[in-house]
Amino acid sequence: MVYGLPGVAAGLGLLVKAMIGKGNGVVFDDKVFNETVDCAKQPGHVKCQMFKPVFEKLGVNDIKIRIEATMLPGVGMGYSAALSVAVIRALSKFYKLSLNDEQVNELAYKVEKVSHGTPSGIDNSCATFGGIIWFEKNMQGGKNKIEKMRLGRPLPLVIASTGKMGNTKELVAAVRVRKEKNEEEFAKIFSEYKALVPKAKDALERGDLKGIGELMKQDQLLLEKIGVSTQELESMCSLCMEKGALGAKLTGAGGGGCMIALCEDKQTQGKVFQALQEKGYRTFKTMIGA
Repeated sequence: MVYGLPGVAAGLGLLVKAMIGKGNGVVFDDKVFNETVDCAKQPGHVKCQMFKPVFEKLGVNDIKIRIEATMLPGVGMGYSAALSVAVIRALSKFYKLSLNDEQVNELAYKVEKVSHGTPSGIDNSCATFGGIIWFEKNMQGGKNKIEKMRLGRPLPLVIASTGKMGNTKELVAAVRVRKEKNEEEFAKIFSEYKALVPKAKDALERGDLKGIGELMKQDQLLLEKIGVSTQELESMCSLCMEKGALGAKLTGAGGGGCMIALCEDKQTQGKVFQALQEKGYRTFKTMIGA
């Protein structure tokens, strides 16, 4: 997706909340990281740097931003994008700006660029628009293609975290280096990946869970080829399929973070969830399209 390839992605039922009240300067009361950050005193702090373009554009001052979440940061679940959208929407409400989804998404992408360097924009788009979307990045700098999709049936998913934090900026840069050294090989991989996406769209809209599972397996193999998977992620995917999952793959930038498994029903979802928990992984169950 960073190279203009299309992708299909969905927002998860795990939340980041931002609540804004009056304050002195700009202060983050972050309950996720258990810290208070005063941007006047700590201008170099990551949250102050992330939101600086937004604060400057909107003329933000004298507020306190409280952050709560039911999702994990730093594990490939799009936490920073969800945080960006939550804070921007809270600012819009507090200042009565009535920002629409397009404006929220544009500002959230500015925050993501500070966090991740050259992100695709898919995470902030999922967080902004919700549901499941078809996404294509405009490599000429114009408007990205974002289309809401319908699901033929709900998707029972299990998500598990390796507990290791992958650095998106570093991983994207490393892929770029490998691509420049192996242009022919990467062109073949990208071509194979591009062929999967319309098949995934069709399978999702028809509710063909087995077909989606097979495509997830193929996508995981391609991610392994470009060097963003890990042995642990691959072992987790194998475990899920041993317990009946239809397919499993890493999610996010890789290098750690999370994997996601698709199950045919809630019973299988429970078995996969339990197997990952027994291995000590932080595990979640969710249903997309329910």
